[in-house]
Amino acid sequence: MKQPPFYLNQKTLYILLVACVLIISGLACNVPIQSLSSVDLSDNQNSTNQVETAIVKTLTARAPEIKDEMDSNGAESSEGESEGLSAAVTPSITPTPTVTLTPTPERPLVYISGNTNCRFGPGEVYDLIHTYLAGESAYLVGKNLSETFWFTQDQEGGSITCWLWGKYATPEGNTADLPVFTPPPTPTPAVDFTITYKNTFCGGKEIIVKIKNTGELTLESFTATFKDTVTSETTTKSSSQFNGSVAKILVGKTAELTGTTFSVSTIGHKVTAVIKICTKDGQQGLCVTRTAQFESQ
Repeated sequence: MKQPPFYLNQKTLYILLVACVLIISGLACNVPIQSLSSVDLSDNQNSTNQVETAIVKTLTARAPEIKDEMDSNGAESSEGESEGLSAAVTPSITPTPTVTLTPTPERPLVYISGNTNCRFGPGEVYDLIHTYLAGESAYLVGKNLSETFWFTQDQEGGSITCWLWGKYATPEGNTADLPVFTPPPTPTPAVDFTITYKNTFCGGKEIIVKIKNTGELTLESFTATFKDTVTSETTTKSSSQFNGSVAKILVGKTAELTGTTFSVSTIGHKVTAVIKICTKDGQQGLCVTRTAQFESQ
């Protein structure tokens, strides 16, 4: 018996609808669409079952798994990218540029051949800063005009800078380019002494005092003025020798001097002594004057 045309149209529409669904799904998912040609439509029930089976297989088919090339922060994996490019791109080798080194000039040195003092300035009048021992060395920083003294810096910590006498110092290296330093102002060394009454001589007419050198330089000459405050008589004596033919009073040492003879005894009188002592003979060099008063005995 022939089925009604309406049924055939419904079946046809159903099949067309299913085919559209399959085509759209295949395009969207990029998966193979199972061919409908294998579906037998001769029987209604069988054709329905086959269509349903084809739909289920098509919709449940999985796309192939894609390797994750994103790191945990969502950025592309540089390792995966470099691996992908390594097969196609051969990296070129950039030659390392040749570096030309400029040799650093060595600092000139001075070698010490004998124990010698290193002072604040070039000369004995300056304070002592350091004493270099034989066998030691120091950096050269500067020099005086005649190159008889060298301005040095120690090699240990660089904290000691001073003027070194060239007699026991042998420079090594380029000293021609060393700057010529202007020496510091010459210090005024302390010249000082004390006066102590000792006694009288020749019946109280000659007064003897002791002089102690408490300064920093040797004392070599003097002028001594004594005044008897009772008689107002004054005597003066200058000499480059102290008592006992002592020519110099070294630092820390003591010597005696005697003034000119009074006309009368000074015993029991107040006597004022004004004594000027110098570091050179003939009242030359650095000089200092001190005053003392005592009772003659």
